[in-house]
Amino acid sequence: MGGSVGPQGDALGLPPTDPALEAARSLLPALGPALHKGQAGRVAVVGGCAEYAGAPFFAGMSALRTGADLSHVFCTPGAAPVIKSYSPELIVHPYLPEGAADPAAAAARVAEWLPKFHCVVVGPGLGREAGALEAAAATVAAAREAGVPVLLDADGLWLLGARPDLVRGYARAVLTPNAAELPRLCKALGLPESCSAAELAAALGGVTGERRAPPARGPPPHSRPSSRPPAPARSCRRPAVVKKGARDEISDGEVTVECGERGAPRRCGGQGDVLSGVAAAMLAWGVGGRPGDAGVPRAGGVPATVAAAYGACAVTRRAARWAFEGRKRSMVAGDVVEFVGPAVDALLDRGGAGSVAGNIGFQA
Repeated sequence: MGGSVGPQGDALGLPPTDPALEAARSLLPALGPALHKGQAGRVAVVGGCAEYAGAPFFAGMSALRTGADLSHVFCTPGAAPVIKSYSPELIVHPYLPEGAADPAAAAARVAEWLPKFHCVVVGPGLGREAGALEAAAATVAAAREAGVPVLLDADGLWLLGARPDLVRGYARAVLTPNAAELPRLCKALGLPESCSAAELAAALGGVTGERRAPPARGPPPHSRPSSRPPAPARSCRRPAVVKKGARDEISDGEVTVECGERGAPRRCGGQGDVLSGVAAAMLAWGVGGRPGDAGVPRAGGVPATVAAAYGACAVTRRAARWAFEGRKRSMVAGDVVEFVGPAVDALLDRGGAGSVAGNIGFQA
């Protein structure tokens, strides 16, 4: 990508010979004056309680910094004023139940918004109160029925351990377990605690018959046409899994890739939430807005869920590395969010945005 450089003289971009990276690059929407608000992705985050208000903020803001147009947060009433105070960019809905509130009514309020979204993230800061978990489970089921891509992280994965059928056979789901969450999830599914991403994805596979597609939610949030074969009448569909670690392993049970982009040596809280937001924006571009029974499109031979997750891992790692170069041991998740946009430009954008990462480097 020419002679542009980012922080600390880092060359922008990776070699163009990486098929997974090329697939991720193909998901980015072209920018132009003819676009209207929302076409580049509308993302929702379901999570946030009185104790954990930061996680949904990091996820929602990271989706915006990746390039999504709109980001909504559905949280408990106690968390809403706090999240609103973090940024005016987020649209905050205090719908999740607290205490004895009715989870079914809360889920119904969230479900009314689902047709507007191209991806839903469930879990950041959700907490483990029964009412909020029940509302989240109902939201996942409603999103699945509508064909909306779903990403489960944090407490969303804890919920999945108790109710794996929420995403079984749903190819538009992505799971992002870390080193503590993976063993619990594998154990719940009867797998070895050190199972691979491919094994976990396969365990959540299911045979899906042909169903009538729900109505599309308007044009997909991208402007690059793609040709893909029609989905077979019956096929085994699996969620994609991101096994986070020293090298992130991404698999849908058939296609497996590893992301070795160098990240930061510091593991501060909130980096997983940043990854969730970045991946949500990319899932919106690659999968959202398409009829639910169209299956998962492929980008350069790679399933779009895998391509989106790979791109999100690379971007988050690059952003964390650049943030660490400026902050060292004092780096926090908010620093990483600030470098998400430059990392997208560096790794994925072939000149569409034209920004240079070094423009926002920290002051010494």
